[in-house]
Amino acid sequence: MSQASAGLEEYLDELGKRLGRRPEAVRDVVDELRDHLLEATDAHRARGAGAGGAVERALRELGPAAEVAESLRPVTAQRCARSAATRAMLVYLIVFDLGFFAFLLVPVMRSATLDPASMPGLELCEWFGRLGLVSAIAMLVLSRSHRAWSRRGWRPLIGLILGFGWLLVLSNAVVAPLLLERLALAFGLWLPLPWMLAGGLAAGFATALLVRPAPGVRLRQLEQ
Repeated sequence: MSQASAGLEEYLDELGKRLGRRPEAVRDVVDELRDHLLEATDAHRARGAGAGGAVERALRELGPAAEVAESLRPVTAQRCARSAATRAMLVYLIVFDLGFFAFLLVPVMRSATLDPASMPGLELCEWFGRLGLVSAIAMLVLSRSHRAWSRRGWRPLIGLILGFGWLLVLSNAVVAPLLLERLALAFGLWLPLPWMLAGGLAAGFATALLVRPAPGVRLRQLEQ
């Protein structure tokens, strides 16, 4: 690696560190900046600048890493939020499909009567299912509002998305044991209460893992 290329990579490394723990969204931003700097370097070299001078001019035009990182923080935060919102909707759809399977498909397959009165937990599942749907949709809408993220007051959006994410966790933690109980009843089995509680905790924990923006990264860290 030439000295000029090393200087460019050092700049990008510093920028990545200032942006946080470099989740996927941060790496994408750094890669885009690398392409931009390489194009700017090539343009300066075409005008007659040497390799080292071209890189220096490109970096000087872009600005100090600290200032660039601060200006890019809303971009990386929105990308992480968008990733979390997409996963939240996928999680909701999975739970919805499980609910359809437990309360409708299995009884039909077993020629059971579809009487809501004979389906314990159906009403509670409906209410918490609505809560999960509202939470997932709210996360999608908030994460895709470019105008809101482009303003200085974008940080409260992180708190809102985190809040809706936790509501989805709560929804799945309540719905999962009810679905497990319904499936057990449909097949003529009895599900002990500890197993139901364990299923709820597992569903809540799995939802929290899936909805987070990127492996090992929390949205709150993007505020730092």
